[in-house]
Amino acid sequence: MLNIEVLDRYEKTDHDDIERLFAENITSITDSLTNFDIFSTLEQGKYLNKWEFVDRFGRRCPLSYCSTSTKAALLVANAKCTVDLAECSLSARDYILTHFSEGDVIIYYGISIGCLKPVSIDVRYRNYHFSLSDRLGYYLQHEFPDRPDFTYCMCPPDGVEVLDWRQPWGENTPEDRLISILHMLWAYPERVVNPERVAMPELVQALEGLMAMPNLDWEFIRGEMFMSGIRFRPDLKGLPEDTPLVVRQCIAKTQAKDG
Repeated sequence: MLNIEVLDRYEKTDHDDIERLFAENITSITDSLTNFDIFSTLEQGKYLNKWEFVDRFGRRCPLSYCSTSTKAALLVANAKCTVDLAECSLSARDYILTHFSEGDVIIYYGISIGCLKPVSIDVRYRNYHFSLSDRLGYYLQHEFPDRPDFTYCMCPPDGVEVLDWRQPWGENTPEDRLISILHMLWAYPERVVNPERVAMPELVQALEGLMAMPNLDWEFIRGEMFMSGIRFRPDLKGLPEDTPLVVRQCIAKTQAKDG
């Protein structure tokens, strides 16, 4: 997956000097079909080798003459370094987000992804995997820095999924750990009893420990569930028949009017 870090405003980072990063990592560039596509798309030229390319006017140029946006794409595709996309053109940023499934980049809150139609992507932000470009764009414009709202694409959610219920979203508090579990249970109830996706003994043990805590802030938990669009049916239908009792008890507790 392409790992992204999202900043809420522009600030200078150790990864925003694309020219310096390119000079330091030019030896990491290797001949590949990806590099040919980068130059064809972003430069309207042709990649020759790690030292030269043909520009849009047919001139043979040193690789260092290519645009900053192209250099950023080459770094993401070839070098093991984080790249801040602040200096990239919008088309280059969209290209990187929609064409790469590996690497580490920094982007900024409020961006829109200018795809004419939703395309498949492979992007990780914190504990969530985005698989559709329009879903990532909606999150960056309307939901950041909160959790993705799973009601955006209706149930079952489309274009975003929880990667690991063990990893909380915010501070590592009991409430946040429990919310992470509930988020996954609501979005993917079929995984509750699927040992290939969820280690049930570990999940049950975690829930039992959390439920035994006397001072959990259930009002906060219910508020976070509401803001994230997590809605369990009052009769608990929709859960697999063999859902463990502690899971059902936890869900029922989130719907109680008192703590």
